[in-house]
Amino acid sequence: MDYPKSLPGVNLRNGKFTDGNAQTGELPSRDTAIWANSVTDELLNVINSAGLTPTEGVNDQLKQALLAKYAQLAGANFTGPVSGPTPQTGDNSTQLATTAFVSARTGTAGDLSFRNKIINGEMTISQRGTSFVNPANYTLDRWQVFYDGTAGSFTVSQQVLSAGLIPGDPVNFLRWDQTVAGSGSTSRWISQRVEGVRALAGGKVTVSFYAKLSAATSINVKLEQIFGSGGSSSVPTASQTVAIGTGWAKYALTFDLPSVAGKTIGANDCVILAFQLSPTSVFTFDLTSVQLEAGSCATPFEQRPMQIELALCQRYFETGIVSFRWDAPLASNATVGTTCAFSARKRIAPAVVMTNTNTAQFTILSAESVSAGGMCPSFGFVNWNVSVTRIAAFPYAADAEL
Repeated sequence: MDYPKSLPGVNLRNGKFTDGNAQTGELPSRDTAIWANSVTDELLNVINSAGLTPTEGVNDQLKQALLAKYAQLAGANFTGPVSGPTPQTGDNSTQLATTAFVSARTGTAGDLSFRNKIINGEMTISQRGTSFVNPANYTLDRWQVFYDGTAGSFTVSQQVLSAGLIPGDPVNFLRWDQTVAGSGSTSRWISQRVEGVRALAGGKVTVSFYAKLSAATSINVKLEQIFGSGGSSSVPTASQTVAIGTGWAKYALTFDLPSVAGKTIGANDCVILAFQLSPTSVFTFDLTSVQLEAGSCATPFEQRPMQIELALCQRYFETGIVSFRWDAPLASNATVGTTCAFSARKRIAPAVVMTNTNTAQFTILSAESVSAGGMCPSFGFVNWNVSVTRIAAFPYAADAEL
């Protein structure tokens, strides 16, 4: 494209257009049809190459085309600030995100950490065990089973995931293997209670997870606000149905979580995330990388260090060993006590169960002065007079679940 230098009678001055000069008799430049058409064709080529349809009266199509072409640049190295249109809130397309969009979505950079309100979403922590037959309560850490009617026969277990199947490469997944169908059932849930009903209240939240089923079918996913003992009645959100396939895939659902304004909040308030499975059929359901976060976009699963994830789980439940040592001779009716600090401070003083692994020699008396931070356990002897240095150790479980 150039000035119409080769066209006769155009009257260019120094190769460019001129308005002419009446005093000197210089004629103004003339726009020829050939030149006007070539300029128009040049602009239309840019518009058409961007996949746009040229339209009279629309005066920003060249701008749209240039922005679209810039977005296709591979390995562009911009030396200055680059601006563009800010996507709408909730946009989940491949459009580039401006800083304004990111700030509106995440707030400060710190909000990107601990954005996932689910604990043990990759099913890696299993303090209670790795396999549970017909469970009716907690299984893998923080994950709780509920059903009505008869159980049939099923096992909830921790499984190892083959490498490279899922982004982020989680090591584990939860499996619900229903080998004999239940009966008289209307509900069969695997769920987690998120501490604090205020969590994420009054806005949009997104649940995302990876799952598969032995046979393609649908499950229901729901959230429910629990206001605790002495609090307002619970508020369930509308349950959403999602079709689950037979291969690993990511699923994302957005919910409107109501405000808690005007509600009475009691003890043990929480938000429940629950996956409802078929109550009266045989199936194998696999689940991992579960995330609950603010907003209407599903971000990549937040992978926290193992030691942090374990500490988060231990706020609600932990297992450990309490040990005793004594040097002086003890009578058969003596008691021995010690102190035991929990690995992580509990949300409330937990219920403690100590297991006597040697009932022929010991009798456990109690776990005394139990607080959120620890306890003072003690035990007694059974017809044993000890006169040498001895050590005894007993496993315990401290439960402060919601």
